[in-house]
Amino acid sequence: MNVIFIIVEIMLAFALALSFIRLAKGPTMVNRVVALDLIAIVVVGMMAFEAVRSGEHALLDVAIVVGITAFIGTAAFAVLIDRDARAQK
Repeated sequence: MNVIFIIVEIMLAFALALSFIRLAKGPTMVNRVVALDLIAIVVVGMMAFEAVRSGEHALLDVAIVVGITAFIGTAAFAVLIDRDARAQK
């Protein structure tokens, strides 16, 4: 079972690293917003994984709050991008 935990941790860390690369290199604001959303999803996954691994169920509550906050932030960025696109027309 420990091997599976290590594999999952490596996969989540790799996904997080790739997301940060996309965040840094993203040529447009939309790419950066998607990368930020993906980072939030991976962080929620890491928290949920740690909650399962350690048995700390309070981490699931924190993961839910982070997920909701990330959703609200992504929606706010979408409104901002849409407003900028309409202003340019």
